[in-house]
Amino acid sequence: MDINQQQWEKQYQAGQGYLDYPNELVVIAYHRLKANLPDKVDCLDYGFGSGNNSDFLIQRVDSLYGLEISEAAKQMAKIRLSHYSNFDENNFVVVENQLVDEFVGKFDLVNAWHVLSYNQDASLKAAIKRIAEYLKSGGFLITSLATRDDISYVQGVPQVTHENDFVLSDLIATQAGCKVIIPKDEQDFERYFNEQFETIDIGIQSRHSLRNNDQHSHYYGIFQKR
Repeated sequence: MDINQQQWEKQYQAGQGYLDYPNELVVIAYHRLKANLPDKVDCLDYGFGSGNNSDFLIQRVDSLYGLEISEAAKQMAKIRLSHYSNFDENNFVVVENQLVDEFVGKFDLVNAWHVLSYNQDASLKAAIKRIAEYLKSGGFLITSLATRDDISYVQGVPQVTHENDFVLSDLIATQAGCKVIIPKDEQDFERYFNEQFETIDIGIQSRHSLRNNDQHSHYYGIFQKR
C-alpha cells in the first residue's frame, strides 16, 4: 500500500510521530506473558515506528528484531536503541508486505502494536499469516486494531472492497489517504486471528479528548500460535 508507506515516511523524515514511552498495554501484556516465555527470548517488534515499544522490549529480551516500511523510522530507532549492548542494526529490516525468509519460525514473541490497522481486509489476513509464520509453535502475539469509536472511523471513508475497509480523509492531515481496516465489533476483531491463533485475552483501550472532541479507541489482543 504505497500511500501508507509514503505518508509514514514523510512523517518520520519530518521528525514527527516520535513517542517517548511504551504503550502501557504492551508493558502489561509482556509482564502477563513473561512466565510463559523461555529464558532467552527472541522478539520481533513488527512496525516498530519511532522505537518506543522497542526501547521497552530490548531491555527484557535476549534478541530484538524489527520490521518497518519506513527507512526514516529505522534511522530514528537506531539512534534511540544503539546504546543497548544487544542492539544490532542488521536485525531491523525495512520491507513492505512481503515475507522475510530468515524470520520464519524464529520468534517467541511478536509485538505488532498500532500497526495492523494500516491494512485492508485482504492485506491484514496476509499480514497475520506472515506473523504466524514468524512465530515458533506456541509463540505469542501482542497486537491491536482500531474500534468504530476511533477517530479513524469517524474520519474514514468506506470502501467498496470490504465492509471493514476505509480510507482516512484529509481531516487527519498527517495520514490523509491512508488505507485502514476497522472491524465491526469484538467478535469480528477476534475472527481475523482465529485461524492461526488461540485467544489469551482481548479488550479495549480508549482515550477521549474533551477539548478536541476526538477519541482514540483500539481493540487489543494477546494471542498464542496454534
